[in-house]
Amino acid sequence: VLSELKIKKGKPIITFRTEEVFAAYLSGKVNEKSSVVLPVINELMEKIEANFVVLPRYKEQEEVISKSLNGGAIIAHHAIDGPSLLSYSDIFIGSGGTMTLEAALLGTPTISCRPFHTMYEDYAIKEGLVIKAEKNAAAKAEEILNGDGKYRQELKKKAEKLMKEMDDPNQIIKTAIQKFV
Repeated sequence: VLSELKIKKGKPIITFRTEEVFAAYLSGKVNEKSSVVLPVINELMEKIEANFVVLPRYKEQEEVISKSLNGGAIIAHHAIDGPSLLSYSDIFIGSGGTMTLEAALLGTPTISCRPFHTMYEDYAIKEGLVIKAEKNAAAKAEEILNGDGKYRQELKKKAEKLMKEMDDPNQIIKTAIQKFV
């Protein structure tokens, strides 16, 4: 995924996922002409040298972000191996749910700037796997990048411990299917 996206080695990778602009639960809060993560990207681009990777959901988002960032970020124009990219990322900043939890469970420092809370996000925050930062996501990211690396090490351990405690969905599905066969 690194070569596919032409990510330069030697610089931190900050991955962003845009919000689900067409979802009913975000109606009136966001639209396809703006982005929750765009101000965060702009603020970080002014302060740090990094590979900024943006994963838009829709063509409309891609166009707005491409125009605004004017080549300053890597924008995925097609589907990519998300978990692979998240595992290489130094930080993930998301405004959605699935990739936010994937990044957190991989032990990647994860910041959620989603404009509301969900039960599973609150659980990940309580477990110390996700930082909620609707207003100060860039400052939190900068703090993590400038740290000594202990935060990421502790996060990896927490994520691994939690994953070991979780059920394997494959086994649950297999057991359920076997009951009917």
